Amino acid sequence: MIGVAILGSGFMARTHAAAWAEHADRAEVRVVASRTIEGAAKVAEVCGAEASDDLLATLTRDDIQVVDICLPTPLHRPIAEAAFAAGCDVLLEKPIALTIEDAEAIIAARDASDRKLLLGFV
Repeated sequence: MIGVAILGSGFMARTHAAAWAEHADRAEVRVVASRTIEGAAKVAEVCGAEASDDLLATLTRDDIQVVDICLPTPLHRPIAEAAFAAGCDVLLEKPIALTIEDAEAIIAARDASDRKLLLGFV
């Protein structure tokens, strides 16, 4: 079973949580982390996950293989880089970044980690 961490508590995080719940036979959202525990708890209810307000600690859990980043775009680069450094695959909600430099840094972190990156485009 693939362990998933959703980072964020907005509309897209709730949407992703519902989508992951549809595939509970293959992947399990184990934790939802947000800047507030209240926000994380609301999303965690959607998929039966644990709630956390510690984004970075979530990345280093042994039971997490995929990090689903639904955070504000300025946080995409540092969190994606940390997720790749922790050995996780990343699903990154659009846009990848606000600058070419940040987008290239995310790609470079992916390349250095030999992990997968999927961008969530509609």
